[in-house]
Amino acid sequence: MDLSNSKHSVFNSNTEELIKMLKWRGDSSAEDLQVHINKDHFDSQPEEAALTSNINDRQSQEKLHTCFICNKHLNSTEELQVHINRDHFDSPVKPVSTTISDLASIKAPNCGGLHSGSVLLTDAPSADSSEIVASISDYQYLSKDTEAEQNDRLIAEMLQKQYEQEEKEFKKLQDMYGMTDKGNYKKQFHSNLSLAVQRGQISPFEYHMYKSQMSESQVTGVDDGVSCTKGIISSLRKYYQQQSKNKDVWLCSDLDHYSGSFGDTGWGCGYRNLQMMLSALAKEPKYQSFLYGDYKVKNGRVASIKKLQQLIEHAWQNGFDRQGAEQLGWKLVDTKKWIGATEIVALLSSLKFKCRMVDVRSPSGQQQTHPKMFQWIRDYFKRKDRHEFRSPLYLQHQGHSRTVIGVEESHQNGNITLLVFDPACSKAHMEKLKDRPTAVLAQPLRKYLSSMTKDQYQIVAVVGILTESEWNGSKVLKSEKLT
Repeated sequence: MDLSNSKHSVFNSNTEELIKMLKWRGDSSAEDLQVHINKDHFDSQPEEAALTSNINDRQSQEKLHTCFICNKHLNSTEELQVHINRDHFDSPVKPVSTTISDLASIKAPNCGGLHSGSVLLTDAPSADSSEIVASISDYQYLSKDTEAEQNDRLIAEMLQKQYEQEEKEFKKLQDMYGMTDKGNYKKQFHSNLSLAVQRGQISPFEYHMYKSQMSESQVTGVDDGVSCTKGIISSLRKYYQQQSKNKDVWLCSDLDHYSGSFGDTGWGCGYRNLQMMLSALAKEPKYQSFLYGDYKVKNGRVASIKKLQQLIEHAWQNGFDRQGAEQLGWKLVDTKKWIGATEIVALLSSLKFKCRMVDVRSPSGQQQTHPKMFQWIRDYFKRKDRHEFRSPLYLQHQGHSRTVIGVEESHQNGNITLLVFDPACSKAHMEKLKDRPTAVLAQPLRKYLSSMTKDQYQIVAVVGILTESEWNGSKVLKSEKLT
């Protein structure tokens, strides 16, 4: 096999040709390459076999076993193979070997084979090692450019995937908080009402009755009362007078409980808690006059959800909480957008109710608890004259809101328990609690320190009537931080 004079040369003086033949690939290992060289280029080439059979003289034999890299003469093909592997591939002092080994893969021009981690040895003339090093060095720079381009492409793909994932999450949040144009109270009401009939949860008579009441509510702006339970506070007050021997109990003034209904399940808790707050204010003589006229309180029933949406938009248009209005796109009517503490304060302030908004920005106790918040709520309800008006508290946290109606305080250890009305609690349960209060039925109302572990809370309380100057000043919402 004449390694010094072959038409299949890989290494030659032309650097451009060398670079063209070297390709980055990662399909096979150095061991695969070795097997390939032995099989296809040392042992089984037809031209090599014919050439070997015709060599009979010493000079031809020396040419056959001459290293094409360093011109060293070897006694046999096997010795030449060992020499190349040992002195030109494995030796750490040979720059060619280390450079070639760093290449990802190389394509064999003779056979189209792909080999990883090594350079292909084919029939090639002797070449100056400095030229080989220079050629490989030039290829390295091209390889680095290729690697940089690949990295840029991978980074771009990663950023695109991250963007698409963020878009999906954002759309989920939009759907969760009603920040899309998908549906409204009326559409959801009809859809869920039809499902309730199909499932046998309500009768056809009830279906038509509820549908008629909802239609009337949409026109008059007064809640249909389907989810309202009245008289619970008075029942609870009697219950605690008989059962609270080992604790003190303070309750807010009378109010009605509003559950979620067919039209607002999943997004209406803020509106339902606002209705509870307004039902308490409507029962207090000094506040009643601010809840008539355009507000349309009728027969002790408060505004419907659609009417509340209109009133909040009206408050925005009058300059209340313009920042919050921008966040919600200045539109609530006929949407399923969630509302929170700031929308509650904006509406109440526009109606001239003086509000306190308290921010609880971080836990004040161990295990993510809020003992300072519990103490603040206890102090708010605690008063010498239990008949003195106390509005309920609107309590907001991430993903939900509830209405605090009072507190229990243990004589034994001073532990404070909040009493909470939740719109998620059904009207059927609240009716049972009103008719015959028991510890079991009252249990869903109790919220212990260990069960209130959200990072942040907001509290809204109505504490009086705004003067004209205070009314103008309340357009920019202010809150106090609980410390």
